[in-house]
Amino acid sequence: MEGVKTVSPPMNIGVMEKYLGKFDPVIFWVSGIVIVASLIFGLNSPEKFDGTLSAAQKFVVGNFSWYFLLSIAIYLGVIMVIAFGKYGNLRLGKEDDRPEFSYFSWIAMLFSCGVGVGYAFWAVGEPVMHYMNTPYLATSQTPEAQPIAIQIGVMHWGLHAWAVFALVGLAIAFPAYRMGKPMNVSISLYGIFGDKIIGSPFGRFVEILASFATVAGVSTALGLGIISVNAGIKHIFGTGLTTTGMVLFMIFLIGCYIISAISGIEKGIKNLSNINVFVAFLWGGFLLVMGPTNDLLNLTVQTAGSYVQNFIYMTFWTDFESKSGWLGWWTVFYWVWWISWGPFCGGFVARISKGRTVREFILGVALVPTLVAIVW
Repeated sequence: MEGVKTVSPPMNIGVMEKYLGKFDPVIFWVSGIVIVASLIFGLNSPEKFDGTLSAAQKFVVGNFSWYFLLSIAIYLGVIMVIAFGKYGNLRLGKEDDRPEFSYFSWIAMLFSCGVGVGYAFWAVGEPVMHYMNTPYLATSQTPEAQPIAIQIGVMHWGLHAWAVFALVGLAIAFPAYRMGKPMNVSISLYGIFGDKIIGSPFGRFVEILASFATVAGVSTALGLGIISVNAGIKHIFGTGLTTTGMVLFMIFLIGCYIISAISGIEKGIKNLSNINVFVAFLWGGFLLVMGPTNDLLNLTVQTAGSYVQNFIYMTFWTDFESKSGWLGWWTVFYWVWWISWGPFCGGFVARISKGRTVREFILGVALVPTLVAIVW
């Protein structure tokens, strides 16, 4: 990337470097060993692996729900202060740098990176589930529960989630484009450690942690996506894919991802994202026109108002009274999931946002997807 230095000094590692390019062998091998070890554990002892992860999730939810709820609220507050503060007009790059992508392509790539097919399935599935089991502000399965159920889904996919991507992306993009520092995850700590973070053991540890978090986050999304598609196939045709069928489907998706990635942002990712959003607009327009149009528009407006009205309450609700465990399955699960996606999505939005102002970046990354989430 023009104007951005490469990562820490590359080492000559022969054949692997020929195919993989320049990379840090310490980060590569340690991350690879941890990930492969986890994979072997899961393949050889799936029940133990599931039990270990379930126990870890139960421990985190039982003891640190308050921490994740408070953290996301702080992230959201920080990016809004930055956006509307005195640094909002600073540019991610030199003052004469301008964005390399149009607004439409930029927003399209944000969506395709951050949510993708999640809107298609969970925009329906999640509100229905919250309507059947409404955790707060309304009694389940009543008319009053309808906007509450939808606004919970909007919260999980809206401003709170994108605040994570905006904060991480800004922390990476600003030192990379403004100061010419390496564009990697650890550079997000440049404001604290300065140049000492570049190539340091702690910097490498951050990169390794980010690698593992990214694999875990993407694996969760891929797994849930395949389960969702399989459920749809079973609903339509009466029978779903076998385990082998799901594995083959997963390999197909991974292959498509690799092809789009190696084709580059300008040729592959941008064009696919534009097509993706265009199809989504057509689909949404079809549903609006052919469905109960007036009801959909009324519910959209009411949901938006309910979302704004109950925003603070939902942000800080900890289920202290009933301790039902709902947070662990929904809000806290989402917050942990979005945080794990922070390095991946944050790094990507940083890469495609050179030349935009800090305010433009934050509002584009955080607010625009939330508005679309409400409509969708």
